[in-house]
Amino acid sequence: MTNKALQRAYAIPTEIMASAFTEELRKRRDESKNTCPHSGKDITPN
Repeated sequence: MTNKALQRAYAIPTEIMASAFTEELRKRRDESKNTCPHSGKDITPN
């Protein structure tokens, strides 16, 4: 493999992993918005 082809071979999996990591962080942040940081109970207004 040439150097450029090798760089491309690693770039795509790295982008996929970064995207999945970002998505997971977003999910956790959205879940924590409705949770009390002290008790862990749901504090969603009715």
